[in-house]
Amino acid sequence: MFENLLHLDKELFLFLNHLGNESWDGFWLFLSNKFSSIPLYVLLLFFSI
Repeated sequence: MFENLLHLDKELFLFLNHLGNESWDGFWLFLSNKFSSIPLYVLLLFFSI
């Protein structure tokens, strides 16, 4: 049962990974950078005050 679940998880991961497009790679690399969320937090702080 557990092996089957791991296999399905791996297949789903590979399927979702192959849906990407090379033109989006730069966007996702920027979005996954830890410093790219700073403007979002600044805006949230600004609007919460």
